Amino acid sequence: MNILTSKLNPKFLPGGWSVGAVRAERLEDFPTKLSKAPLIGPEDLRVCRGDQAADPFGIRRGGDWYIFFEMMRKGEPNAVISVARTRDLITAEVLGVVLEPGHHLSYPFVFEHDGQIYMMPESKKKRRIDVYRAIDFPMTWTFDRTVLHGRYMDASILHWKNRYWLFAGWQSYWLRVFHSASPLGPWKSIACPIARLYNKQNVRPGGKVIEYRGELLRFVQDNQRYYGHQLRAQRIKTLNRFFFREVPWRSDPFLQPTDAHWCGAAIHHLDAHACDGQWVGFIDGGSIEETRGQSPR
Repeated sequence: MNILTSKLNPKFLPGGWSVGAVRAERLEDFPTKLSKAPLIGPEDLRVCRGDQAADPFGIRRGGDWYIFFEMMRKGEPNAVISVARTRDLITAEVLGVVLEPGHHLSYPFVFEHDGQIYMMPESKKKRRIDVYRAIDFPMTWTFDRTVLHGRYMDASILHWKNRYWLFAGWQSYWLRVFHSASPLGPWKSIACPIARLYNKQNVRPGGKVIEYRGELLRFVQDNQRYYGHQLRAQRIKTLNRFFFREVPWRSDPFLQPTDAHWCGAAIHHLDAHACDGQWVGFIDGGSIEETRGQSPR
């Protein structure tokens, strides 16, 4: 996500993007469980000169959740990756910036493999997908490798049926799917090179793919009205080295803006985890700021 270049409904301009948490026994309960206050808001980001937060991904260690997210600083063109820690999912401590390579970063997908923790942030402007490895978790990371070249965005990895699958947005509203024996690659495209054709409603990734009640669910951005408007869920019906097929999981959007000020204008990302018999999710939301007819940014 590039917060500065979001194309929004002319009636609204986000007053800011924040990160929230949600917890429920079922995914279906998430829409009614969204908190009235953000977990990571503008005031929490001041410790590292931050202004807005989006694209959260969490990983649990020792009872604490570590949330990696895209962070913008007012007046600066490129986002960085920061991390916060929470135990109760109500309050969080922003620990600081962990990646600042000098170009725009977002969507910090984190995963564990062979006892190591890795991060795969979006680097679309550099036309590549890079992977970093934690050498002193959660604050210190080192470049590990480039796994793909191209204008890919919002890449996520799924381990399913003894193989790894990588889902990546391509040229904004197309989807490509890759497979590998390892989450570190090498990655090979499935036989159908374009898994989903251009569509603003339900193609661009909006969080990692999960398994829920025997089905694979892929969360996607619905940007038909404006960028970041709401989130939908797709059910994957076919996934193999040759073909990919998915259908809507529900006819209605899965998450929509609510009456909570912090997510009253937009919701476009969900990172969901099965945890201790329930589900925990990290979302982002844009707050409402009336623009009185101003043009969208």
